Amino acid sequence: MSGDAIECLKCNERFFDARPWEEVEKQLCFYCDNNDKEQTIVLNEEMLEDCGCSECLEIIKKLK
Repeated sequence: MSGDAIECLKCNERFFDARPWEEVEKQLCFYCDNNDKEQTIVLNEEMLEDCGCSECLEIIKKLK
């Protein structure tokens, strides 16, 4: 599945995002009204593995 692992620093949520860029630009975070690109981080697989929580492990599965 194609997509990115995203972390929103405004609401502190992590999620897998496979939306087209046009949709992402309208609302960066699934969970809050964050539209600040500086408060939105694209995570790599190593960052997710370092965390190791169940949420990050589930995102890793979707990235593969």
